[in-house]
Amino acid sequence: MEFKIPKKFKVGSVDYEVKRVEHCGPNDDFGRWYSVGFIEIANQSGGYNIPESHQKQTFLHELTHAILAQMGKEDLNDDESFVNTFSSFLAEAINTMEE
Repeated sequence: MEFKIPKKFKVGSVDYEVKRVEHCGPNDDFGRWYSVGFIEIANQSGGYNIPESHQKQTFLHELTHAILAQMGKEDLNDDESFVNTFSSFLAEAINTMEE
């Protein structure tokens, strides 16, 4: 099953827009989540193109932040180790789904 990064989605009462950008944030991050309703996914980092598979993983990472924020789980939202691990397992599940 092919997973594609959406242009828009909703979490709870918040409408999100996904923006593809060349570079993301002051630290040249792979992606960023903003509580005001958008996620940025970088096309490049450190002068290198980011593969689509990594961009999908980044989207799921940022989506996890959005969901945790909507749930009011700020302690988990601030725990990058938790978010990385959870979104990695989510990506694996999605990438291995069969119809």
